[in-house]
Amino acid sequence: MKTIRHESRGVQKKRQQVRPGLVFCLSAAVLAVLILILFADIVTGEKEIVFSKGGDIRRQVAYWRDFGFGQIRNGNIPLWNPHIFSGVPFLAGPTSALLYPPNLLFLLFDLSTAINITTALHIYLLGVFTFLWTWRRGIHPVGCLFASTIIICCGAHMTHVYAGHVKMLCAMAWAPLILLVTDQLWVKPSLKWFLIGCLAVAMQILAAHPQTVFYGAVTIAIYSILHIFKARGRITIPLMLGGMYVAGVLLAAAQLLPTYEATKLTVRSGSIPFEVVSSTSLPPENIVTAVVPGFLGDNEAVRYWGQWYYWEVSAFLGIIGLGLATYGSIYGHRDARRYSLWMCMILMVLALGSHTPLLRILYAFVPGFNKFRVSARFLFFLSLFVANLSAVGAAQLIAHRPSGKKAVLIVLAVAVLLSVAALCIRISLPSQGRGVWREIVKAVSGQSNSAATHQLGEDSSFVNEAGAFASRGLFIASGLCLLLTGLVFLRRYWAPAAYLVLIAGAVELLVFAHSTRGSFDLRRTRPAGLQQFLREHPVGDYRICNPRPCNVGMSLGSRDIWGYDPFMLRRYSEFIAFTQGKDPDNVVESSELTRLHKLHSMLRLRYAFRPTRKGIQVVEIPNPLPHVLLVSEAEIIQGRDRVFEAMASPKFDPRKKVILESQPTPSPEPALDPGKARIVDQSTDHITIEADLSSSAILLVTDSYAPGWRVTPLDGSTQASYEVLPANYVLRAVPLGKGKHRLRMEYVPAGWKVGKWISIASAIAYAGLLGWMWWRKRREGQVQGKAEKKG
Repeated sequence: MKTIRHESRGVQKKRQQVRPGLVFCLSAAVLAVLILILFADIVTGEKEIVFSKGGDIRRQVAYWRDFGFGQIRNGNIPLWNPHIFSGVPFLAGPTSALLYPPNLLFLLFDLSTAINITTALHIYLLGVFTFLWTWRRGIHPVGCLFASTIIICCGAHMTHVYAGHVKMLCAMAWAPLILLVTDQLWVKPSLKWFLIGCLAVAMQILAAHPQTVFYGAVTIAIYSILHIFKARGRITIPLMLGGMYVAGVLLAAAQLLPTYEATKLTVRSGSIPFEVVSSTSLPPENIVTAVVPGFLGDNEAVRYWGQWYYWEVSAFLGIIGLGLATYGSIYGHRDARRYSLWMCMILMVLALGSHTPLLRILYAFVPGFNKFRVSARFLFFLSLFVANLSAVGAAQLIAHRPSGKKAVLIVLAVAVLLSVAALCIRISLPSQGRGVWREIVKAVSGQSNSAATHQLGEDSSFVNEAGAFASRGLFIASGLCLLLTGLVFLRRYWAPAAYLVLIAGAVELLVFAHSTRGSFDLRRTRPAGLQQFLREHPVGDYRICNPRPCNVGMSLGSRDIWGYDPFMLRRYSEFIAFTQGKDPDNVVESSELTRLHKLHSMLRLRYAFRPTRKGIQVVEIPNPLPHVLLVSEAEIIQGRDRVFEAMASPKFDPRKKVILESQPTPSPEPALDPGKARIVDQSTDHITIEADLSSSAILLVTDSYAPGWRVTPLDGSTQASYEVLPANYVLRAVPLGKGKHRLRMEYVPAGWKVGKWISIASAIAYAGLLGWMWWRKRREGQVQGKAEKKG
């Protein structure tokens, strides 16, 4: 470990006497204890309880992990998911995260335990990597531990535990390691750090949260631009950083290529409208949550009444953490706080999103900014640099007593301002709920994306409750400022007071993190009533429509015509929009299926579950189509709207006619009974079908169409080749000639076939470079040893 130039000689001498390995092991142990403190009650509680309030775990993660790794446990890598949206790509969808190595935990443990271990592991990794990043900058280890505590417990990270954003938490964990590699490459380029960076980027990609990868790459690009002006190697190092991302992409190609290929077929193909991209930008009023996390409510004690979602726009960093960050940015050594203040300002502008003109420019001219909403997620990367400045401030406070009274007076002034603000809110809370505070609540809640939140400003009791909660938070922040003032003043005369400052800051952060953490019973993802119904009506070759929880079929084995996931096929979503009386040109991933349509029987829909005040009402749909059938009449119609118009006609009968978009070969021949077809074998990704035809016909398969489906003739088939065509816009059709057929319809997208071999080749090359580096280092050691013996 390199000695710190800006420390006193005595401190340097003491640090040189401490082994870096011991320091790291002790710090890693402290962080492990921190994680245990946060989650001990859940770990030792009921088996089915997970770290979250539900959120995405309830809607997505639990089902995807249950289905995906259940299939792998049975020896099948599921490329296709037959359980939602009448079939949709699975591995290609980012939610699957099947190829992310730490997710092997889902093969070793039950679902709830695996979710908890995965969450805790990545929170721990985030802390460890943040410690290493700040430590390699030459900051005191205790300050580095405080930085780790900030990033673990801050609002931009811990609230995503509350929301169940497991994928995001996994991707976030690798961000400080990539920053560490970037720092080391700018200091001294080396193959070792390049290879570590390649692995970190690949892991972040495979963690399956593309937005975190993109925002992280933007952060690294900005950070590197700041380095270019003063650093050497202005060409070599950017090339290495770019190569690091290219290598990461190649290592993760087995995931990325199928995702890229399938994304072009989904509702997320093309640019997202600016109105969507600009949504969930950090509202300026939410900046106050950096020191008073519950100022706008916290969804626990008081309902959140601000804009967007609480977990997306919480900026909490702690009053003591921000105080130390300010102290570090003013008095800290330049090398230790390298570009951190600049990065904080730039990332804050990016997090504000639509509240500045910059987002519109980036949307128009920078690729990638037209693909993601929630600009507020730049807050996480901002928090990393604030944590670094806090570590610098902590190290400065430990090494040197504060000179002068300026710092003490500034913190004291902040304490007074916070107390005055709290008193003003209290004074404006009469029993009728009128006054300035009510106008503030009305103004802020009126901008919310939730219609229910708009009404909160008119509720006098809620206005008073929110005001009391906000003023209490301000008083607590003021008290912490006074505590910080006293401890900083005490540090001038008693050195251990610096550690008391860090302990107080850690307690503040831990109290927030514990109150925000949440817990959720995983058993609630499997409704007992639905399980009972499926037991009484064994899962057959039919589908259901279950609005909530709409993805439960992935765990129970049922098949649904709808679901909840942004990765749904555009053709299918347009068809459903048409059946709901909506504009197919304006399909969105969050739309719902609220009414039944006669064409839903074409999707094999047999049972629909409707929530009512008296419970769930089961509606049985008469005469749904079978899984496969032979149709002897086909009509060629091109153009989506013309196809929908023909299907809406009362004369259209999907049992007798199929609508195609190109001429089939062979063409069907009119016949009252063209023959029979049956399924003899099927799995997630294939169907084996036998058919005996007296005349040419169209084999209609009532599953979603996607270009990755292929048909292979098996022994006994009279036809040498087959093609899969879109039928009735959303289903699959295979033209069959007269005779016997035995065919295998299989989903094997080109992206998977190519991507897996790129990943394998890249992994072999990566291992070869690691082996060569190890051999070279060993050889150099042997040469040096021989030289020392001769000497």
